[in-house]
Amino acid sequence: MFFVMKNSFFLFLPVLFFIAGCHSDTSDISGRLLEIWAEEIVPGAKNISDRMITAHDEDGLAAYYWKTDEYLKSPVKENLEPVGFSRLLYICNAEQHIFLAGVLKKHSFHLCSEAETARLFKMLYNCDHTDLPLVHIWMLEKDLYLLVCHHGGSSGERSYLFFATKNNKVVQIADFQYLPELDQIREVADRIRSLKNK
Repeated sequence: MFFVMKNSFFLFLPVLFFIAGCHSDTSDISGRLLEIWAEEIVPGAKNISDRMITAHDEDGLAAYYWKTDEYLKSPVKENLEPVGFSRLLYICNAEQHIFLAGVLKKHSFHLCSEAETARLFKMLYNCDHTDLPLVHIWMLEKDLYLLVCHHGGSSGERSYLFFATKNNKVVQIADFQYLPELDQIREVADRIRSLKNK
């Protein structure tokens, strides 16, 4: 009886290692970022982008609309918000920013304080950030950050910079001028792993 149980245990070991291996892939920050981007951020950002409508008016000129919350409940033309092109982009960029912040907060990532933001921004660019419309730095884990920055302009674009701090210096990992897509986050995850293995 003991012999059978002992052999059964050894047969079960590869399954245990497989489960542990799968779990460790998503328990580190690289795996977590990939999982969050794939399951939440990419689909959510697409839903927001899908709220933009480009059409043509009776004169054949381009017309732009935003699908309001009312439109999503009752999709009739009266519930569309007519906007200019820059305003349409501004709304979309702002909505994606709010959405991203909500997802990061839900997953217990920490939004840096104003003092910490000022310190890290100074390390990055050797200047103050207070003249910019929006600067948020999220701590993804100790010494690893995501800077979300609106530099100004009527379209409200954000830049997204992943960076690390090491020995009181900054290591830039990846910089995007729009919310990164899943294949780009895969590259970010690879660079984070490479940085940690040095």
